[in-house]
Amino acid sequence: MQAHHEAVRRFEPPPGPPGSNNVGQKDILEEYTAHCCEVNGKIPEYIFGTLYKQSGGAFKEGTDFLEGLAHITAFRLENGQAKFTNKYMRTQEFADFMNKGERHWQGTAAAIEQPSRSSQILSAIKSLFGLNRKAIVPSKDIMYDAANPNVNVVVLNKGQVTAANTEADGTICVFDSDTLETKPSLKTMHPFQGKGMILTNAAHYFCEKGLGGYHAAVEMSWGMDFFQPRFKFTYTIFHGDEAPYKSVFRQEVASFKYSDRKTQPTDKRIAYQHTIARTQNYLVTILGSHRLDYDKLLKKDFSRGFFGLFPQVDHPVEFMVFKVENDGGVQLVDTLATNVKGMVWHMSNAFEDDDGRIVLDASMGSIAETEGGVDKSSLMRFNLDLQ
Repeated sequence: MQAHHEAVRRFEPPPGPPGSNNVGQKDILEEYTAHCCEVNGKIPEYIFGTLYKQSGGAFKEGTDFLEGLAHITAFRLENGQAKFTNKYMRTQEFADFMNKGERHWQGTAAAIEQPSRSSQILSAIKSLFGLNRKAIVPSKDIMYDAANPNVNVVVLNKGQVTAANTEADGTICVFDSDTLETKPSLKTMHPFQGKGMILTNAAHYFCEKGLGGYHAAVEMSWGMDFFQPRFKFTYTIFHGDEAPYKSVFRQEVASFKYSDRKTQPTDKRIAYQHTIARTQNYLVTILGSHRLDYDKLLKKDFSRGFFGLFPQVDHPVEFMVFKVENDGGVQLVDTLATNVKGMVWHMSNAFEDDDGRIVLDASMGSIAETEGGVDKSSLMRFNLDLQ
């Protein structure tokens, strides 16, 4: 397919600071709206609908393979025709790129420049008393001011809301399903009283038509214990089709004073959950061998990027298995350990076999290993016996 170059919006961002220009993939500097595509062959009349694709639109040196500026493309198929639309999400990062040439969007792989030690201490003190909060001033050009929503596309409210998202705090960047123009954002998951969402796996979740999706999240709360703060970390599962999603499960993982942040045992450290799996009767969350370094998190040490907060430890992959109830609620059935150490990435699929076992296929990252040794990057099958 080729798009006809009719009406098109073109951008000419100013050059950024030295060393900021991308060296890998090429920036997209044109936006199309419902452009008719040239079709080789014939599209059957019965094929209709819209294919949305989340992709980076602009890139920067060092992270261009993964961390692009949020940008959506769409092919609409109807009456034997194909029409193409693409738009950048109107984020603060987009405004800075187009107006100043700055490429300062961040992502899971990017290391963030660290402030001085004195600045970190002052920031920590301000955080304890809620002095770090900044007022967000909306404008007609910036409709979304949260983490760069460059991971996935979600459809909510029985198809009435289309949005871009990432593995952040559940804030989604809503866009018009036809024109892809950015609309006011939504907060899909409201944390509990402590107000401390660390991450969600909203990028890779199972969504059922009319019922919504399940999202595995990690929440943090804190309070004063005599003269020092005490922190509590909780696994939480949200479910729903409309914002805000309903919390259907919570399990406390760790509770400790600030002075004990470096001494927590492995089973008390939050596991990175990158995807979930769903069968007819069960929901499975996957706890990888990457466990949260509480010291780095509380110090806001992002010197090795977001993934740097979750170093690999000597702990096997585990599966939390939940029975799904008719109203969308879940009940924890069991937590099953494996003999595999590693990280389950974006892909997993599960079904129930004739013997009632859950068969789960998952893509393991390059750190995957077993006692007998396997390929460093593998598609692995797990049989979960609940008897």
